[in-house]
Amino acid sequence: MGKFISYNGNVLPKSQAKIAASNRGTLYGDGVFETMRCKGIIPPFYDLHWQRLQAGLSFLKMDFREVFSKQSLLVAIQQLLHKEKMYTACSVRVNCFRKEGGKYTPTNHGVEFFIEAFPLKTETYQLNSKGLKVGIFETVPKPASLLSNLKHSNALPLILAGIHKTERKWDDCILLNEKESLVEAVASNVYIKIGNKLVTPSLATGCVNGTIRKLMPQLAAQAELEYMEEDFIHPDILNHAEEVFFSNAIAGIQWAVAYNKRRYFYQTAQQLTTLLNAVFEQEHVRMSAL
Repeated sequence: MGKFISYNGNVLPKSQAKIAASNRGTLYGDGVFETMRCKGIIPPFYDLHWQRLQAGLSFLKMDFREVFSKQSLLVAIQQLLHKEKMYTACSVRVNCFRKEGGKYTPTNHGVEFFIEAFPLKTETYQLNSKGLKVGIFETVPKPASLLSNLKHSNALPLILAGIHKTERKWDDCILLNEKESLVEAVASNVYIKIGNKLVTPSLATGCVNGTIRKLMPQLAAQAELEYMEEDFIHPDILNHAEEVFFSNAIAGIQWAVAYNKRRYFYQTAQQLTTLLNAVFEQEHVRMSAL
């Protein structure tokens, strides 16, 4: 874990970082966040992360443009990484929240933010050597709405799902929505391979609009797979799938080995990881040249 934090663009020791009791992110979950993988001080998929971050802030009607721009936020990230001396691989989290004022009705739409960095073990995405045991979380459905596609600060269904998997000694679990459709895993989008088809829940199901998910149609085409986003995916599909795997910006692609008595393969997940790393390297070169 890093020793420093960037608060509104100013790098300071974490021991000096203070969050006010009136912080709206704490009181109301009034904020969004973004996590990105960096190689050296470069976040190769920064464009995708920026698109999602500004879309989330705009949707929540937060005035962020006077606080940071696409370029100045990148500079703030790189200043923090220099201070941390994280020059190999790391995870960066950008937390944005509305300035204090008001209760459920805010009186200030300005934005404050802080950035944290955490070291990673590998510079490229690595497919997990041991497959994940997964299950279904049915207790609290994840609502399907435009809010559900954002990485916002209220993650209670995901937290309860995380507790659920730990209690059952699973490695991950998949959430359902009110229609009992598959949505996503605790911190990842989910994909099911059957035959030549790669199926994933559509945004209409309530899944987060993941950055690796945005790349998956391109990767699937390179792997000669038919990529499909479905508005409803019955959980029974897990009993017939050949492969089930997950994706997020930090871990890349992670494959599942078991759901109940069903066992899965990982060849497609392995192939897509290779293709993902190629895109990651291309974007790293492009970003480095800017």
